[in-house]
Amino acid sequence: MSSVGTVVIGCSRAGAPHTSDVSPVELPVVATSMSTVYGIQLDLRGSAAVRDGWVYVTIPVGAARTYQGRANAWDLVVRAGIVTCSGRGAVRLIAEGRAARVAPLVGLSPNNAELDTVTRTFTAPLSLDVGIPPGTDLRRSWMTIEVSWPIESVIASYSLAATGGLVAGAREDVSEISSGARGGRTSAGAHPLDAVGTRTPPTRVHCSGHS
Repeated sequence: MSSVGTVVIGCSRAGAPHTSDVSPVELPVVATSMSTVYGIQLDLRGSAAVRDGWVYVTIPVGAARTYQGRANAWDLVVRAGIVTCSGRGAVRLIAEGRAARVAPLVGLSPNNAELDTVTRTFTAPLSLDVGIPPGTDLRRSWMTIEVSWPIESVIASYSLAATGGLVAGAREDVSEISSGARGGRTSAGAHPLDAVGTRTPPTRVHCSGHS
C-alpha cells in the first residue's frame, strides 16, 4: 500500500555485524513530519528493540494533524521498514512490516474519522515490528517509518528515517528523505528533523561514500 521515499544516509563500511552477530539492543526512535507540507503530518517518538532477527517498535508519544483543511484519516497507516546500503552509492528497502492504523490512537472512529489542523495526541502506544532478513548488515541498515493513506484514486505516501544503524553505537548521519505517491502524484520531501528535502523517484535511496 505504501510507496517508499528517498533517504540519503551515511554508511559505515568496516567491521559491520550481521543479524547473527549482535546482542539485543535498544535504540531511540524519532520520526516527524510536523514542519513539512505533507497532507497528513505525524510526530512519533519512542524506542526500537533489535533482537532475534526482528525490530520491535514502541511509540508511546505521538501526534497527528493535517497540513491544511480536513482529511478522512481512518485508513491512515504506518509501517516499520528497513533500508540497507546495498553497494557503493546505493540503498534499497529490504523489509517492511505490518500496517498499523493511526486513527484510533488519536480518538478517531469509522464514523468520525476526520482529521484537521488541530494536533491530536496519542491516547495509547503505537506498536510496530519488522523482520530483519537473514544476513542483513545491521551497521549499514536503518529503520524507517512508512506512512500512507488514500486520496481519491491514489495512495499518498512518504517515508521518515527513524533510527541510526541497527546496532549500538552506529553513526546517525541521515541527511535527507523525500516522498512519493502512487498514481503519478508526488509531494514535497522532508528531512526527519523537519528540514524540507527534494523530490526524487520513490524507492531510490543513496549512501554517501564516507565511513
